[in-house]
Parts: sequence; C-alpha cells; structure tokens
Amino acid sequence: MSTAPPRGVVGLLTAEALAFGVTLALLVIPANALFLDAYGAEWLPATYIAIAVFGTAVSALIARAARRTRLVRVATASLGGFAAMFAASWVVLLGGGIWVSAVLLVLFPIALQVGFVLIGGQAGRLLDVRQMKERFPRIVSGFAVGFFLGGLLGIPLLALLGSTEHMLVATTLAQIAFLGLLIVTERRFPEVGEAAPAEHASAVVRPPLRTLFTSGLVLLLLIYQVLSAMGSQVVDFLLFDRAAAHYSGDDLTRFLSGYTAALNLVDIAFLAVLAGPLMRRFGVRFGLVFNPALDAAILAVMVVVVASTGAAAFSVLVLAGVLRIADIAATDGTTRTSINAAYQVVPIGERLAVQAVVEGIGVPVAIGATGVLLLGLNLLDLGTDAVIVFGLVLSIVWTGIAVAVYRSYTGSLADEMRRRVLGTATLDTTADGVAIRALLRSDDARDVRLGLDLLSPVIVDAAAVELRLLASHAEPEVRVRALGQLAVTGDDAAARELAALTTRFAGAASPVERRAAAAAIGSRADGVEVSQLPALLDDSDASVRNAALDAVAAADAGDSSIVERVIASLGGPDTTGSATAAVRRLGEPAVPALVAALGAGRRRGRAGLVRAAATAAATHGAAIMEPMLRDPDRAVVLAALEALEAAAGHDVLAGDVVDGVLHDAAALAARAQAARASLDGDEGSLQRALDDEIELARRLAIAALAVRYGPSVRAAVRVVDHADRQRGALGVEALDVLLSRDESTIALPLVRRETATGTGYAGSWGAAEWIADLASDPIGFWRSPWLAACARAAAAEHQPAPGAPSR
Repeated sequence: MSTAPPRGVVGLLTAEALAFGVTLALLVIPANALFLDAYGAEWLPATYIAIAVFGTAVSALIARAARRTRLVRVATASLGGFAAMFAASWVVLLGGGIWVSAVLLVLFPIALQVGFVLIGGQAGRLLDVRQMKERFPRIVSGFAVGFFLGGLLGIPLLALLGSTEHMLVATTLAQIAFLGLLIVTERRFPEVGEAAPAEHASAVVRPPLRTLFTSGLVLLLLIYQVLSAMGSQVVDFLLFDRAAAHYSGDDLTRFLSGYTAALNLVDIAFLAVLAGPLMRRFGVRFGLVFNPALDAAILAVMVVVVASTGAAAFSVLVLAGVLRIADIAATDGTTRTSINAAYQVVPIGERLAVQAVVEGIGVPVAIGATGVLLLGLNLLDLGTDAVIVFGLVLSIVWTGIAVAVYRSYTGSLADEMRRRVLGTATLDTTADGVAIRALLRSDDARDVRLGLDLLSPVIVDAAAVELRLLASHAEPEVRVRALGQLAVTGDDAAARELAALTTRFAGAASPVERRAAAAAIGSRADGVEVSQLPALLDDSDASVRNAALDAVAAADAGDSSIVERVIASLGGPDTTGSATAAVRRLGEPAVPALVAALGAGRRRGRAGLVRAAATAAATHGAAIMEPMLRDPDRAVVLAALEALEAAAGHDVLAGDVVDGVLHDAAALAARAQAARASLDGDEGSLQRALDDEIELARRLAIAALAVRYGPSVRAAVRVVDHADRQRGALGVEALDVLLSRDESTIALPLVRRETATGTGYAGSWGAAEWIADLASDPIGFWRSPWLAACARAAAAEHQPAPGAPSR
C-alpha cells in the first residue's frame, strides 16, 4: 500500500490555501479596523448573530448543492459570489457607506468556513486518512503563510492606497486567484469533482441529510465544531475588545496588521515544525483534545490575572493576544487535521455535504449563539471578567466532548471494518415445523436425516406422528435417532426399544449399524448402555469413530478410557474435528491428558492437538498452549496462535508472550528483507523461500495481535488487503487506533508490506554472507530446514566449477 499521495496534490492544495489565507487577511484587517473605529467592540456580538443567520443559509445551499452537482461548480458559485461581494463593498465604501464594514465582518467567518470546506473536500478525495494526518498540516500551513503575507501587506498597502477601504481591491483579486487554483486542481485531478453520484449510475435511495446527524460520530462532530466555534469567537472577542480599549483609528489598523503578522508567524512555525510530528506520534485523539485543553489552561491564567489586576491592565491584552495565537495555531495544526481525518469514516457520497453542514451551518449558529450570550453579558454589565469565565467553562465542556468524539471515531472505524449487510430473522415455529415435518415424511433418507438435524425441542411434539413412523424406518441411523427423540420426550416404549437396538447394533458387522449404535448412545436416553462407547471409539471404520466421538458427552469425563481415546483421536486426520469438539464437551478432566500429549512432542496429529489445546485454553488458561508457543518452529507457533484465535481464546496469553512473538516477527521480517535485497534480481528458490519467511512474519504478527485484541484486528487487515486505497487506509488507521504505539511501530509496516522495523541484522552484508548465514544458521535464528536447503543450493550455484578461474 502506497503512503504517498498523487504527485502534485499537496502542492496545489497548499497553493489554494495560500491564496485563501491572503484573501482573508486582506479582508479581516480593513473590516475590523473600519467597524471598530466606527461602532466599537460593544457591537461585535450583533455581527455574530447576523453570521448565524446568513452563514446558515449559505452553508445549507452549499450542502444541498454538494449532493447534486460537482464540487467545482459549487466552488465557482460560492467563491465567485464572495469576490463579487468584496468588490461591491469597496464601491459602497467609496460612497461613504461605512455600514458595509458590518457586512464584511459577517462575510469573514462564512468565507473562512466555506473555504476550508472546499479545501478539505478536495483533500478528502485526493488523500486517504493516513495521508491526511501526515500532509494536511502542510496544506493548512499554506493558509497560515498566506494570512501572514496578507498581514505584512496590510501596512504597505495602506500607505500605497491611501485609505483602509482600498485594501478590498486586493482582497477581491486574491479571492479570484483562490478560485483559479481550485479550478486548476479539479482539471488536473478529475476525481476531485466526484461529489455527487455519476449521472449514469443506478438510482439509489439516499437518506435525508438530517438523518446523518441524529446520532453517532456525525452528531458529536457537529457538537464539537459548535463548541470550537463558540470558543474561538470568545477568544476573538477578548482580543478585539482589549485592542479597541487601547488603540483607535489608524493606530488600531497598524496594531491589527502587526499582530496578524506575528500570529501567523507563530502559526507557520507550529505547522512546519510541530503539528505534523505531533499528529503522526499521537494521532486523532491528541488533535481533538489539544485545542480545547490549551484554551482552558490560558483562560484559567487570565481569570487569576483579572482577579488581581483588573481587566483594563495591559497584561490582559497580552494574554488575550497569546490566547488567540494559541487557539489559531492549535486549530490549524491539529484540530482541522483531526476533523478532516474523522470525516473519512463518512461515506464519500455524503462527505462534502456533511462537512458543509457541520462547519458551514453549525459554526455560524455557534457564532450567533455566542453573540447572544455576549450581548446578554453586556446588558447585565458583567464586563470582560464574565466573558473570560464563560470562555473557561466552555473550554472545559469542549474538552469533554473531544474525548467523546474520539471514542465515537474509534467505534465508527471498527464498524467500518466489519461493515456488511446483516439481516435478523425471527423464528417462525409454525412455518419451520411444517417444513421439518415435510422433510421427515420424505422418501429420500437424506431429507429425513436433514429433518432430524433441524428438529428442535419446540417442534418435537408437533412431529410426534412422523417420528413414530420413522421408528420403523429401514435405515438404522434414522430409526435410532427417531427413537431417541421420542425417548427424550418420555416415551418409555421407545426408550426400551432404543436400548435393545443399541446393544444389537454395537456388535454388528455393518459399519452402518455401528454408526447407528453410536448415534443411540449420543441420545443419552434412559436404559441405553454407554459401556459400548470405548469399543466404538476404537472402531476400524473412521465414520464409526466420528459418530462415537460425536456421542461423547460431559458425563463421560470420569471414564479415563474414553478420555484417552478422544485425545488419541486428535491425531487422526479423519477424526480431528470430531475429537476437538469432544474435548470441548469433556471440559477440564480432559486437560491433563491433553497437556501430556502436547508435552510428548509427537509430530503425528500435532495440528489436531494444537486446535484442541486452543479450545481448552480459552476456558482453562494459556498454560495449556505454552509448549506450542515455545516451539522453535515458527509455523507451529503460528498454528497455535491461529487455533487460539479461532477458539475465541482472547486475553488468555500473558503480555510478554504476545510481545515476544511480535518482536520475533519484526526481526524475522527485517533480516529476511535484508537478505532478499542482497540477492540477484532473478527469482530463484532462495528468493521465494525468503518471501515465504516475510509472509510468515506478517502472519505471526497479525495472529498475535488478533489473539490479544480479538476479531477487530482481522477485520481491519482484510480491509487493508482487499479494499481500495482510501478504505484500505482506514483499515490501517483502525489498527493504529486499536494498538499501542510500540505495537503499531512493529505491526503496521508488516501489515502494509513495507520495510520492517525490526533489528538484529547485519545491514552491510553482501549476498555471500547472507547465503552462508542462511545455510548454517550459526545463532539458531532462522530455524527453517527448507530455507537452509535453498541457501545451500544457492551456494552451490555460486560455487565456481572445478578448474574454472575464480571471480
């Protein structure tokens, strides 16, 4: 599985983000400067309410369009509309309409959310979830760089153009550049446009968009984004409120320009140096929690400072500035990446629409709610102190929701790994009884046997007539099974007849009749003699032995002769399955004999012993499996692990046992890959044998983890092996979420069939040294006779012929 995105994708998306950042910087500076100078910070909450109204309407239209048309059409309409409004606002300002500064403030967060929805939507189609975690911080860094450049351009543009309102000309041009780059990306990578189903696709009933938000991950993402937007809006208000209290006029414009440049310089540094490594190291959980936890910590400090110095102190402005820088850096570096990674679990046909609702509707609504709360605090004359306390409480709640989002994300990944169409059926005893009775009345003995197999206690009484007819059936096994069913229901005559038939059939010459005797014993009806069972377990006919093994019950555990014969049957290729099931029914009394057989080290019947031991280990502990797990033959270890997994023996192995298998698998893969790389390119038996060892290492690691974590591991591996690139990356992400960091480091390269990360091989060896090591195995690492034989054959091929000059 390739971990590199298509060539040029990250560069183009980063360029889009760069133009987007310049656009918003050149929008927010004149909008805030003009509005704050004309109306003051106390009217900022009113713009927040307007953002909720208009932002919801715009984003609803985008979400609706995203389900029906191509992304590039949605982008052209929305980004082109913003450019037109910027240009129109400039014209209004030239005519003295300062009121339009409020419109620009309303447009800023709407444009911010729509822009990131479009960039994130493109990234979601061109990058898988693993690439998103690694590369999206770089894409967002383009936005930070653009915002930084826009901040730097603010002061020279003000000097060049002569007044703040003329900066909107540059804003309009930057927006057009953003749209142009998005169109270039869509033309170079047409898969970006696959937002809606293809026109020629079969009609599929799609659920209403609102149903996606009723529960689960999508609903939690919406709540998270609402709280995130509210928190960021409180942070912005604190900064602008304190800035307006200390500066005015062009001084305010200069402060905001310089501050915007400093903010983005820090943002760029965080994105370039820390965000990517942090996301790779700690993943989505860190990315979701970091932002609200950091905001809560700084707001707690602000509460202490305000309590001691008052809100008018310059130190509060400094802390507000630090808080906004921290919030934006965390949002750009970790939160946006984590949220976009979480969207990958949403079906691709719904992803852009869901993203538009979560970020484009949820966020404006949150901003509006924040505006109402801030206006209420102003009306109550509670001041900045109350805003800081409100922000602290909000950040604490936001942190709790972040934890809930991550838990839902891991659950959604697990659901995605085992996604299949499942049906539930309700037992209809009437219909089933009619069908089974029809089988019992059939003239075909095979149908009758099937009917007897399907017969349940609920239906026995209804089938009494058919069973009495079958009690005189010509086929012995059908006859005794029908009598057994009747005897279990209390029919004494049937029980006496069954006991007589059992004694007669057990000594018969025909294996058919002896099988019937075993089936009769299996019924455990009153009067049936069980003493014939050991002889039937020793029968020369395999079908009779299997029938006798099927007749073994828990009540036979006290008979050592039966237990010994069951254990011995594990070695027969024809009886392994029935013997394993019999061991399970015998339970704990069979364990000592099973352990003794394993300790004998016999090769014959080893597979059956391993499977039976795994079944017993699930109930009686991993000590039963220790001989197999310590076996020097890795194939035996693999068989033991897979048998233990099949027996649902999860959580029975000690942690050091699983860790030992993982580290041995990593070392095997690393050494085998190094040896493979040193050999000639021609495919020979040694190369194929080394490939088999690498695959064995992979299977060992997967089996060990499946025993530790259960079926989720296998489900994720199947997705990695068989799904397309994007869903395959979700499989890797599911494993990364499930495993510990050390386990991921070892196992994920093996699962993805990449270069292993194990240690312990001599990387400088050439082909001759590796062949010698494989042939002689001086430290007992390889432990593979076949690999050694292939190495000796390869050594002979490289040996010069007698009399030939050496090379």
